Amino acid sequence: MFVITYAATGFPRPAPFPWFDHIVAVAVGAWLGARVSTRTIAIGSAIVAAVVYVIGFTSVMRGPVHSLIRRDPMPADRLDAVIVLSSTVSADSLLDPSALERLLTGLAVFRDNGARLLVTTRSAIPGTNRLESDWDRRRLVDLAADTGRWHAVGPVATTRDEALRTAALLLPLEQKRVAVVTSPLHTTRACRAFEKVGFQVTCVPADEREYTVNTFNSSTTRLHATADWLYEQLALLEYRVRGWI
Repeated sequence: MFVITYAATGFPRPAPFPWFDHIVAVAVGAWLGARVSTRTIAIGSAIVAAVVYVIGFTSVMRGPVHSLIRRDPMPADRLDAVIVLSSTVSADSLLDPSALERLLTGLAVFRDNGARLLVTTRSAIPGTNRLESDWDRRRLVDLAADTGRWHAVGPVATTRDEALRTAALLLPLEQKRVAVVTSPLHTTRACRAFEKVGFQVTCVPADEREYTVNTFNSSTTRLHATADWLYEQLALLEYRVRGWI
């Protein structure tokens, strides 16, 4: 039941070991099966099924999910920079859907506002000392903007890293007024992290194509968005404890 629920929600998995959570779930299930009564397991499974049903087939999570999306009014005057946060790239060095959505939205903001600089962040490839390739980003940036005004910073492993690396590039140049572009449910944490290091932030949620976060009209959307919401709530707690927001 845990494995099915976890897979249905699309909850983030540890990138270097994508099946590790399933192995743990099977091991824990076997351990419980040997030590916990069948009746207790059945009750627990029924509770999990009921929670999944309520989340997946009602709009109970619409308010909490939408409250986590931060969308600031775009200033009329020119920004110092548009900052597009990273996600991952495939083995073919192509941006994943989240990274693509963020970059396309960031390029639109960069074009419409006439910002001075475009900044993207790069993650290290898990298990290696190499950075993600900028080939796909450069190809897309070249279609819509002047690559001479584009800077890539890295390596980054967390949103905090992205804020610090970008601050090291821009703040010494007195470039403080920025737009931060990221996935909708990541906006609150990301923009607070950039404000914490000294930026004046306009928060811009990218278009979400993996699920219909705005209309919130399918069980897949509700489960996936709820998993993202829970992940962000835990991450916000961590960032508050660490003083990063």
